[in-house]
Amino acid sequence: LWGIGDVIDAFRRPDTAIATVAGQRIEIQEMQDALRREIDQFRRATDNRIEPTPEIRRALAEQALDRIITGHAMQAEIQRLGLRVADARLRDAVLRVAAFDNFLRQNGMTEGRFLELFRSDIAQRELAVAVGAGAISPDVLTTPLFRHAGERRAATMVLVPFDAGPAPALPDESELR
Repeated sequence: LWGIGDVIDAFRRPDTAIATVAGQRIEIQEMQDALRREIDQFRRATDNRIEPTPEIRRALAEQALDRIITGHAMQAEIQRLGLRVADARLRDAVLRVAAFDNFLRQNGMTEGRFLELFRSDIAQRELAVAVGAGAISPDVLTTPLFRHAGERRAATMVLVPFDAGPAPALPDESELR
């Protein structure tokens, strides 16, 4: 049952989801956090010498959204398959991260959020490896690639020194106009 209260609530709490993947909502805040991380990574990669233009920001936003969507789709499949990352595996992986505290500060993350993302990342990599290990390309795709890679090509090149040929004729007045 619903009534006028439900309609009023819908106006008071606007929908903040920008996308839905496998029934899971991607909220604006998640997108903003991902975009901030992409921009920070861009700035670090360019040593803060290049300020992101609107076009770069748009490309970074698309990249961030693609990563979020892929992550949500992978996470849905991980949950469907019942895959889990053992605490010991997570701990070992975290210990290999250099400058853990610095990483948290740079990315504006809490330790809990980092562990959640890191656990998800490990599970996604394991799923991708398992899928990739079982993937077989059809002959219709691989045969032309191997044929192309195995081809031998030859080229003949002639080097003509710049001063070996005659100088071009000077243009007359009509050609200059």
